[in-house]
Amino acid sequence: MSYNSLGPVTNVCIVSDRRNCPPSYTMLDRTADGEEADFWKDSLFKSKVKRYLCFTRDNRPAQNQLNQVITDLALIGLKDSVPPGYTGIKETADTHEQALRKHILCVRYIVKTSTNSAIVDITLARDNSYKAAMYTLVGEVNGINLTFKLAQLVTATRPAPPPPRLVNEAPIGSPPPQTNQHLQQPSYGSLQRIKSQHTQIGIEGVPFKLNDRLVKTPGTSNMNDLPNITYRSLAELTESTSYDFSREKSIVNNFM
Repeated sequence: MSYNSLGPVTNVCIVSDRRNCPPSYTMLDRTADGEEADFWKDSLFKSKVKRYLCFTRDNRPAQNQLNQVITDLALIGLKDSVPPGYTGIKETADTHEQALRKHILCVRYIVKTSTNSAIVDITLARDNSYKAAMYTLVGEVNGINLTFKLAQLVTATRPAPPPPRLVNEAPIGSPPPQTNQHLQQPSYGSLQRIKSQHTQIGIEGVPFKLNDRLVKTPGTSNMNDLPNITYRSLAELTESTSYDFSREKSIVNNFM
C-alpha cells in the first residue's frame, strides 16, 4: 500500500457514539486485530460511557480553511499542560463531554506548505504489530496502543514555462539584424557633462534666475519680505481645525 496516495491526515476528534462520527471522517471503533477500540471502557465494571477516535484526510477549503495537516500526536495527563505548538482535545466533538478518562490527546497542526512530512494513517492495536509496519507509538489508552504513520508529502510539480520570446526576435536560421556600431551606452562622465550643460543652459528661451524677492542686494536684506510664519502648538492647531459635524448630524437625524 502506498501511504502517499492516501493523503495527509488533516484533523482528528473523539466522539461518544458511533453514530456521531462526522462526515468524511473514519472512525476507529475496532483495533487492527478486530477488538473493540473503546478508549473509556472499564475492565472491572460495565460502563455506558464510550469514546472512539475519528480522523479525516479531507482537504477541501470548506473543511480545512487554514490548509493544515497533522505532523504529530501526543498523550499527556489530565493535569499536565498542553505543549507549545499543540492543541489539546479535551472534549468530545458530539456531546462536549470529557474526551478521555486519564489523558489529553494533543495534536500538532502545521500549514501544509510549511512541512515536508505529515501523518498519513492512524491505527489502534493491543499488540506490537505496529512495529513491523514502521508505525510510531503515541501511547497506551485503556490498553490500546495508539500509533500513526509519518510519511513524506508529495507535491505536484508543474512543467517549467517556456522562455520568453521577444517580439522582434529573428527566426532561427535568419541572419542577425544590422546594428549601429556608433550607438554606445553613455559613460558616467558623459552623463555628468550632459547634466552640467542642461543645468547651465536651462530651457531655450527661458532665463534661469532666482526670484527678485530672494536676491540679496548689498546693504539690504530681502529675507524680511518673506511672509512671517507663526508657530502654533499641537493644541492650537487642533482647536483651530476642529469641526464637530453637528450640522451634518442634525440633517441626518431629521431624515431618520
